[in-house]
Amino acid sequence: MKPTKPMRVEPTKGYSTKALVFLAGACLCFGTSGTAQALGPDNSAPLVVGAARLLLGAIGLFALIKFREPKNLPRKLLWIGAFAVGAFQVTFFSGVRLTGVAMGTVIALGSAPAITAILNWLIYKKLPTIRWIFATSITALGITLLFFSKGEIKIDLVGVLLSLGAGASYASYALVSKELLNRGVTPNVVMSTLFTRGAILTAPLLLLLFNDNSWFFKLDSLAMILWLSFISLTLAYFLYIRGLAQTSTSNAATITLIEPVTATFLAAVILKEAITIGQWLGIILVIAGLALVDRKN
Repeated sequence: MKPTKPMRVEPTKGYSTKALVFLAGACLCFGTSGTAQALGPDNSAPLVVGAARLLLGAIGLFALIKFREPKNLPRKLLWIGAFAVGAFQVTFFSGVRLTGVAMGTVIALGSAPAITAILNWLIYKKLPTIRWIFATSITALGITLLFFSKGEIKIDLVGVLLSLGAGASYASYALVSKELLNRGVTPNVVMSTLFTRGAILTAPLLLLLFNDNSWFFKLDSLAMILWLSFISLTLAYFLYIRGLAQTSTSNAATITLIEPVTATFLAAVILKEAITIGQWLGIILVIAGLALVDRKN
């Protein structure tokens, strides 16, 4: 078995209009995830929801692109990416359940660029720019306001930590995907391979249904899982990986500001989540920080 080649610095610079369209469309789909879960049964289990979503979404991706996994792919890198995919499902839905759709999504997405830059520094030895430091400081201030502003929104420390874990998982998935793309692996293979393996890792969580499955077979539960699987995962990642192939992970993280905007809008309008002025200011600062991330990096 050949050893895995070391990761290398991503060569992609800037982004094309097509990449922007793909990533924006993906993030609009991503942004519906928290609201879709909230509209499902109150007693649904986030771990089961995440595992079921990943399993059905992986099947959807497989049916959509119909691929065969090449034999020469770096196995260690694939499993790291698969673990990130699975970890995101578990941490994101659990975090959103505990701390609310708007806050959970904004914290997860707001932390992703900073974590991406840290990983870039640790792996690629690439120091962040002054602009990135300024943008990250604004984002950190926004997250601080979100955490400390008092209102009717639930602020749960465990939920915040889980949302940060989702941000780390998101960043790790993006970096692994970009590295595989840089090595000449096609977008379809990257996406299907990582999600298929991720579904294998999280499938044991479905055994929790033996403890309580009273919520699982209800109409609103099935509608929730189908939406989460095929719209906010299959379609979303089908668009995301194509956008990522034409830009850098830093730029992709910048464009994901569309997702917390979507999630916050849906939470306020559809779920009637009460958001204080301080928390609105925090959300605006997070989005502003993301918009300032260096697009040439």
